Amino acid sequence: MPSTSTTSWSPRARGELCPPRCGTHPTSSLSVSRSRKQSSFLLPPNLFPFIFISFTAYTRDPINALGQLGFLQAGRCQMRICDLIKDQETYQADMGHTVLETVRAMVERNIGAVPVIYCGKLVGIFSERDLMRRVVAEGRDPRSTCMAEVMTDDPLAVGTGEDLETCMALMRRHGFRHLPVCHEGQLVGMVSLRDILLHDLNEKDDEVRMMRAYIHSVPDA
Repeated sequence: MPSTSTTSWSPRARGELCPPRCGTHPTSSLSVSRSRKQSSFLLPPNLFPFIFISFTAYTRDPINALGQLGFLQAGRCQMRICDLIKDQETYQADMGHTVLETVRAMVERNIGAVPVIYCGKLVGIFSERDLMRRVVAEGRDPRSTCMAEVMTDDPLAVGTGEDLETCMALMRRHGFRHLPVCHEGQLVGMVSLRDILLHDLNEKDDEVRMMRAYIHSVPDA
């Protein structure tokens, strides 16, 4: 019986991706039989998508190849804020609201920040950080302290046409976790770091599912 060894795949005629060299593993359950000149390839199925995606440098044309496989990630650069917040209901605090009233609303809705409005215009933002630094640390009474006294004035906002990657860059640069979203000067929502990360996780889950479907669709050669 001819001996076999574990080697990397060779590119197929149609230019498919070529995973890097991988060692055998006693618990490997994915096996593709090869002829005398082609060795067997063993890899745990649950690790395949992550290794496959991580080593795109081994491909001739990563972008084109991933597109052919059908799971090219749209990514943050293509996802618009308006799509992320389209079904969102945003709680708005008035400048005259007390800290206690606003914090209770935040707790009920499980949110970490709220926009502050005056005459229909965005004038500030109040977050958990403002609560700790400007209310608790300074010994203010939340029952009598108004938003106008402790909010962050003139907050940075983004438009509905911005992409998620731009929002992430702004958050990293300024140390924010929340950004108001405006359209023609009117507040239409809030985007948080949590919203973007949840979107990324959902995208990754979709990629893994599509990759598994592709693996099962490839016939043994």
